[in-house]
Amino acid sequence: MRVYSALNPTEILALLPSRAQHVLSEWQFEAPPLLQATLSGTAADFARLSGNGQLWLGKTKLRGSLLNSASAGFVLKEMVAHCNEVQVSRDEGSGNGSLTYDFGRDALTIEHFKASLYPEALAEWVDPAAARIVQLMHFAKPPNLSVEGTVQYKRGAQNDLRLRLDFENVDAQALTKKIAFLKDYQGQVSGNLELGTEIGAAAEFSVRGNLEVADARVSRVRLFAPLMTRLKPLGIHEPLQMRLAFQLTPNALKLGSLQLISDMLAVRLSGSVHLLGGLFDLAGNLDGGATRIHGVGTLNQPIWELDSAIRQ
Repeated sequence: MRVYSALNPTEILALLPSRAQHVLSEWQFEAPPLLQATLSGTAADFARLSGNGQLWLGKTKLRGSLLNSASAGFVLKEMVAHCNEVQVSRDEGSGNGSLTYDFGRDALTIEHFKASLYPEALAEWVDPAAARIVQLMHFAKPPNLSVEGTVQYKRGAQNDLRLRLDFENVDAQALTKKIAFLKDYQGQVSGNLELGTEIGAAAEFSVRGNLEVADARVSRVRLFAPLMTRLKPLGIHEPLQMRLAFQLTPNALKLGSLQLISDMLAVRLSGSVHLLGGLFDLAGNLDGGATRIHGVGTLNQPIWELDSAIRQ
């Protein structure tokens, strides 16, 4: 059986199987898609069809996020469609890769996808849970991003999705509202972020990342203001360079490494910030251990202790 169609699927939605209706319900076709396929099966039942074909999309919205055009070749077998050479374009850029959609499990597996697109648009297409995290970030220009993993729409707790963003010179204040000591900082940030699903008793999205802040003035931030007052006599002067390796979950910000670098001196800290209540605990040292540093309290009322490790 050969199929050639330029119909808008929404016009014949009631005639399609319930499974197809569910998939198409989140699509809005501003231009009719074009489908060309060769299919065969033992019965006129979608579950028994197999074959291959090509799909072309014009302007289309998926979960409200617009794409200008898209195309893919596909192979259908046992209710699983493998799509290769997937091409997507929007005003700001384009992307390409390959993916598989399992109609029986209602699961999307992205083997690989690389793009220069705004991540909030891509996240809306792939996973609404990821979109809620990405919407906290705003980029003046699209970062380079890559995606891989599986989203199971019926069983979200079993998702395993990774979204990586690489960017330069992003406004720190707009980057994220949850990294407490960046939201009040005005300056430029470069680095990479990896968003992924943490699978446990309750699956939740987390963000891992590495950030580098040039010409940082952290004394403007309430958390670090009293620390910088005490570090200034020891040779730490602003502006300085800040490097950060972290993991952000809905409940806490875990700092694997926070470095404040001023000329030949460096403060190195690690610890965590609890987002509910704003409690924090950071510890480390200055100049390779010459001075120990410990910070506790809340983000609004921090208490910093400095102790010289080498006593005369």
